[in-house]
Amino acid sequence: MEGSVNKKIEERYKDGVTLMNIGKNKDAHEIFHQILEEEPEHSGSLNKLGVIYTKVNKMEKAKDFFKKAKKIQPDNSQVLTNLANIYLLEKNWEQAKQYFDKAYEIDEENPNTLEGLSIYYKKIGDIELSLKYYKLGQKFQGDRLKKKMKRDEQEYLDFDLSDDEQSKNENKKSTLKTIVLTILVLIIIGLLLTR
Repeated sequence: MEGSVNKKIEERYKDGVTLMNIGKNKDAHEIFHQILEEEPEHSGSLNKLGVIYTKVNKMEKAKDFFKKAKKIQPDNSQVLTNLANIYLLEKNWEQAKQYFDKAYEIDEENPNTLEGLSIYYKKIGDIELSLKYYKLGQKFQGDRLKKKMKRDEQEYLDFDLSDDEQSKNENKKSTLKTIVLTILVLIIIGLLLTR
């Protein structure tokens, strides 16, 4: 029974993340709070609530959620990066650097951490290090995006299909690859334009 409850919570968590990704933060906020009612130490929901509060400029509330998530998962590089970003916005350079460094120790390829380090070094006037971390962040952002798209494509194709559906699968696979390639090209163009 517990496994099915956890699976349902994780499915709802993914729904909340999807809602955030399409800009429906109010709906996502509600889902994450519902999850916390059932599982108060669900660090993913705590972290995402922190992100939502950051988006609406409620920094103290965001910081509280990030700290709660950090207490549960002290080695989660994304939680540490989010907390570092709050300190960066507060111009608390020492705390920001401390959390960025810890996040970087845990995951040297986290593009969000690398972007934060780039901003940190730019703010303190070290343009050389800022540029170094910016370039690394761009590289790993592209690598992670390709891996995620590959996983998403595989999940889409791994459905248990009937005989009729299997014959259509090849056309869907070809269409999906075209869509994925188009998205990648658009992202690359966007990255090039931001430089």
